[in-house]
Amino acid sequence: MNYKIDIDLHPGTADIDILQQGLNDFNADKLKERPHEFAIYLRDEQDKIRGGITALAFSDSIHIALLWVDKTVRSSGYGSLLLEAAEDMAIKQKLQFAYVDTFGFQGGDFYLKRGYELIGKVESALLGHPRLFFRKKM
Repeated sequence: MNYKIDIDLHPGTADIDILQQGLNDFNADKLKERPHEFAIYLRDEQDKIRGGITALAFSDSIHIALLWVDKTVRSSGYGSLLLEAAEDMAIKQKLQFAYVDTFGFQGGDFYLKRGYELIGKVESALLGHPRLFFRKKM
């Protein structure tokens, strides 16, 4: 069988889902488990999403994949509330750690102030900004 490399500058969701499912299957074979994905949302009075977290829960830890708060309510404590909600879920599930990675301009100090430990750093990972890796013991 012949294979070709196909570069797609505008990939569709369905194609990306195939890649994600393939990686999920590979990881499940090695880890003997599949993570549980969850989201926590910050909604306004009209039910519009103004922030949130997406994360993966494993049997021993959660990985926060995304934390975002709309600029109209940023610096009002909602990021902390969202993070606390994710950590509370981890504690209730008796998980040991929470992990997150971010770029220096996104929230390094935010995580340090909330008890996360810097466990890794890649200098100049994105346009001169470092990529930071954090862990917190639950």
